[in-house]
Order: sequence, then structure tokens, then C-alpha cells
Amino acid sequence: WLCFLQDFRKQRPELKHKEVLQVASVEWKKLPDAQRAPFARKYDAEKAEYQRAFKAYVDTGKAAAWKRDPEKPKRPPTSFLLFAAEFRAAHPELKMVEQSKQAGAKWKAMSVQQKEPYEKRAAEDRKAYTDAMSKYKASGLESEWKARVGLDKADAKKEKEKAAKLKEAKKAKAEKVKMRALKAKEAKLAKQSVAIAKMTARLEKEKAKLASPKPRPAATPATSAA
Repeated sequence: WLCFLQDFRKQRPELKHKEVLQVASVEWKKLPDAQRAPFARKYDAEKAEYQRAFKAYVDTGKAAAWKRDPEKPKRPPTSFLLFAAEFRAAHPELKMVEQSKQAGAKWKAMSVQQKEPYEKRAAEDRKAYTDAMSKYKASGLESEWKARVGLDKADAKKEKEKAAKLKEAKKAKAEKVKMRALKAKEAKLAKQSVAIAKMTARLEKEKAKLASPKPRPAATPATSAA
């Protein structure tokens, strides 16, 4: 049917998506088995090719990269999740959403003393998980699994991209610092230029004042002899 639909779309490009489905469905139902056979053979061939390609993909180990390493220790639940698990077990009659809702409300209403047993268990589980993870990484199992599924190359690529981004960020930061220093220097020079201009104007004013002739005192008329 899908192969027929694909072919029908090419033959009837004037039809819109919804119309194509409706008309093609009617035409497909009318087709006798003999006319359906070519589309069935085409589908079987494409299906076989897909299965072959998928098997080759799985054999490379890349498909396993989407899954979790079975040897890797599982992250422990939090104190609330430990309590919620007990609450769900004690109230099987409630639906999952209602269980979570009521467990959350009850957890918020509990005192520090009531939460303490769950906090203690969670802390012990975290310590055990940390120890198990240290042993897991030290054993080389993580590296082996990553190499097997191709994640070692992906990690190397990510680290390279991360280093490149960090380098660019440092470069951009250095440019910003450089531009701030340059702007500060320009502002300082502009301020100095204004001060020099004011000083020069004051000196020119004083110079002009000194250069201008001083007015002579008026002559005192002589007094006649008695």
C-alpha cells in the first residue's frame, strides 16, 4: 500500500495531501491481486534491504550506544523516591498519578525526624554507588564498552569541540578586555586633550592680556604761581 501510495502521488501531483490519501485508498481497494503484486514485490525488496542494513548497523555496536552498559552501576533513588516506592506498595488501589500526588503531599508534610530513615538509606546508597562507580571506571569496563559501541570516538569529538569552544570563549573574553582597556585609554586621552585645550586657551588669554599696551595715566595740570 505504501509503495502504491508513493507511486500514486507522483501520478497525481495536483491532489492535496488529504485528497491523495482518499483517492489512492479507493483506487487501492479496486486493484486486483495481480496489479498489487508489483508493489508487494517492491515492498519486500525494500524491507529485505532495510533488514540487511539494520543488521550491519547493529553488528557495528553503534545501536548499543543508545542503550546502557549493563556492567555500569545504577544510580540510587533519592530519599523521596524511596518513600514513594513504599507509599505505592501500601496503596495499590490508587492510580499511578494519584499515588505520586498523594506521596508528594505527604512527604512535604513530614517532619525532619520522619524523613530521617529515608535520608539515611539514601545517603548509604549514594556512598555505595560512588564506590561502585570508582571500581567500574578503574576496571576499564567503561572504556571497553565505549570502544565497543563507538562512543570513544564520539567522546573524543565532543572533547575536541568543547576545547574549540573554550578556546573561542577565551579569545572573545580577551578581545573584550582589550577593547575595554582601549576605550578606557581613549577616554583618558580625550579627557587630557580637553584639559590641555582649556589650559592653552587660558595661557593664550593671559598672553594676550600681557601683550596689550597699558593705558597711560592722565597728565596733572600745572598750578599757577601765586
